[in-house]
Amino acid sequence: MWYQHDGCPAHNARVARTVLHEMFPERWIRKGGHISWPARSPDLNPLDFFLWGMLKNTVYNDVPTTQENMRERIFCVNGVLNREL
Repeated sequence: MWYQHDGCPAHNARVARTVLHEMFPERWIRKGGHISWPARSPDLNPLDFFLWGMLKNTVYNDVPTTQENMRERIFCVNGVLNREL
């Protein structure tokens, strides 16, 4: 499994990079990494154009109250999208 870094400045913090190195050793796509790939490349990231925006808008329709509540909403929305698509 590979992790694709979205280029967010917060993800460039040392603590974030350390976690990514531990979880995905040499298997994460990032600025300055081994694999050079343009941000929002449709070749690698086709779901950016629909799924992530739809998922976020639906999950945050009402503000999640806890981390578990957010997780439940994500699973629920994913199930609905799978049936609709």
